[in-house]
Amino acid sequence: MFKDIFTLMLGGIFGTFLRYEISYVLFERVFKFLTPWPTLIVNVMGAFLIGLLYEICIISSCSLLFKKFLIIGFLGAFTTFSTYSLEVINLIRTGEIQKALIYIILSNFLSLATVFIGILFTRKIIYYS
Repeated sequence: MFKDIFTLMLGGIFGTFLRYEISYVLFERVFKFLTPWPTLIVNVMGAFLIGLLYEICIISSCSLLFKKFLIIGFLGAFTTFSTYSLEVINLIRTGEIQKALIYIILSNFLSLATVFIGILFTRKIIYYS
């Protein structure tokens, strides 16, 4: 159990660090890309990496600990969008097209809506209390 938690945390540390370096240091400071483009680039990179690593793990039978480190820990901290993308692809692969479409619509709509609700809620508490 401790080994699993430590593995996830270690992967998360590296994923978080790399996200910061790529998003903020490389793209914003060096290339002067402004938000949201660094986030988009990281999400696309993460989606590519999770597809690549997931398939490699299927083909080569990676250990569960390695999957936890790389796919859950590292890529989970690097970008959760990559996990979302992989889940959609796996639903499509298994023929669950309707479920995939519902998941896509709900994920995007609910995420955008709840960000907006969170903003409104915070404004109400801060400015009107």
